Amino acid sequence: MAFITYMGNIYAVAISFLIMVILLIILKKWRYLYSLLISFSSSAIFVVLIKNIIGRQRPPIEKALIVLKDFSFPSGHSYFTVACYGLSIYFVFDIITNKILRELGMSFGTRLVLVLGFSIV
Repeated sequence: MAFITYMGNIYAVAISFLIMVILLIILKKWRYLYSLLISFSSSAIFVVLIKNIIGRQRPPIEKALIVLKDFSFPSGHSYFTVACYGLSIYFVFDIITNKILRELGMSFGTRLVLVLGFSIV
């Protein structure tokens, strides 16, 4: 689960985001690019605001796999995962015309989002 949790880490999501931005620019899918930019930026703002409003403390350090200093709820890695990877799954569904590649991409992406949602930081 540590590897799965890492896939929701801000660095992994940022790398995935940048790859998606580059691909969408190459494919000239401007509407998708704008959707991704709005989704990613609004999720960042939403998570920071809600974390500071709710202010839920993280579990004790001795139980944590990764030590973080911000509040624990809502889960940033889960939220960013859905915002970035979830939207990417939709893009795969809409852009790729090969049925087998589309199904493989959607299957992998959906499983990744679901597993990340259940992983613990």
